Parts: sequence; C-alpha cells; structure tokens
Amino acid sequence: MAKTSNKGLLFIKNEEGFVNHIYNDFAGVPSIGIGHAIKAGETFTLPMSEEAALALLRTDVSIAESNVNSLVKVSLTQNEYDALVSFTFNLGGNAFKSSTLLKLLNAGDRAAAAEEFLKWCKAHIDGVLQSNQVLLRRRKRERVVFLTPDELEVVVEPVVPPIAVIPVPEPPIVNVPAPIVVIPPPLPRPSGLFSILLQVAQFLFNLFTKNKQ
Repeated sequence: MAKTSNKGLLFIKNEEGFVNHIYNDFAGVPSIGIGHAIKAGETFTLPMSEEAALALLRTDVSIAESNVNSLVKVSLTQNEYDALVSFTFNLGGNAFKSSTLLKLLNAGDRAAAAEEFLKWCKAHIDGVLQSNQVLLRRRKRERVVFLTPDELEVVVEPVVPPIAVIPVPEPPIVNVPAPIVVIPPPLPRPSGLFSILLQVAQFLFNLFTKNKQ
C-alpha cells in the first residue's frame, strides 16, 4: 500500500497550520492541532503539544491514504499520490470518490485531472456555499505538487498561515473594595485661656448693652 512521503506530510502540515487549542475553522467546524476536525466524544489535553498534533495528523492522513489507495486504479508518482492525499484529507473521501478529478485520472487523462483541482475551492460559510480564496490557493499548490515529477523540487507559493479563532477569555473578576468612610476627628474643646477670653468678651458685650439702655 502506498504511503504519504515525509515531504507530503510536511506539505499538509504547512497547509493546515498548527493550533494548540480548539477553534472553529473558516467553515465553522470545531478543530484542533493540524486540521483535525473534532468528533463527538473526543477530548484533548490542552494546550495540545505539536508532537500530539503530529500523531493525530498521521492517523487522519491514514484515512485519506486508504481512500486514495482504494479509489485510484492507475499507477501514481509519489508527488501525484501526496497531492491526492492532501486533497482528500482536506475535502473528505466522499468528495474525492464523486469527483470528476478521480474519473479523469482513472481514465488516464492526468492533464485534465490536474485542472480539476482548481474547481474544489468552495465551502459552506454561514450556511452558504461560496468560493474561498484560501481553498483556491491550496488547490493551486496541490496541483503544482501533482504535476511536478518526483525527481524535481516542488516549488509552490508560500502558505499564508490560517487564521484560527482564538478563544475569548472570560472577563476577570475584579474585587472592588468597599468605599472607605473617613470620619473627621472631633473639634478640639476650647482650652482654659480661650474659655476665659470668651467669658470676658461676653461680659463686656452684656455691660455695653446695659449701659446703652
């Protein structure tokens, strides 16, 4: 059984990117690691290590490999095989099985099959099937890999890292201290001298008032 080359695995890793937390991809599918679509009941240790993500990738790629191995009826170069595995990994076995790409390939028309890569650039976004430039660029790179002879170096355009939805943390709980009530100190009681002066002033005032009468 054919297997994806190390270059093919690196190609898929570069296309998918590595994200160590759970996020929604551009189509809204909960994902983690290297493009792993999370299945019901799966749990992960977070943040996910890159080693764990690579192990998960190998498992996911083996499913795409099984689809390519069982559906393709003609011999393939390693680069053709790697490109088809990347295509199937991204779109799923059912899409590959029903594709005109597969029909043309099995009919021996490799050139026409290569052009079919570019037609698979649509995704359901917010419930609407629409063209996606990220997918189109990936299909172009896969097409380049598919058409490159094994003895030549594959030269593709740089991959723009996928934009992951970063979980928004809950707002921190801030403990607001109770307001401090400042109680002013009591006014000082009049001193003895001040009390005497007040009494003298009161006496003089009374005397002055009495004389005026």
